[in-house]
Amino acid sequence: MSSQRGSNSVFIATDLLDKVPEGERAARAQRLIQQRTGKSWHVVRVEPIRDEAAQEVKGFIAYTEQVQ
Repeated sequence: MSSQRGSNSVFIATDLLDKVPEGERAARAQRLIQQRTGKSWHVVRVEPIRDEAAQEVKGFIAYTEQVQ
């Protein structure tokens, strides 16, 4: 997890989101982060991390904001 200007980015392993439809990834990522950290975070977006040839997904980055 890294933090910048009130938002955070969280790495999520490929196998945790790769079979989840794109439209449902943010909600799934939000649940995973809450289970792991015990904190409520709002996932703003989820982006895949691809290898140099842009063929294989190596993981995901979830961009979050802490829920007040």
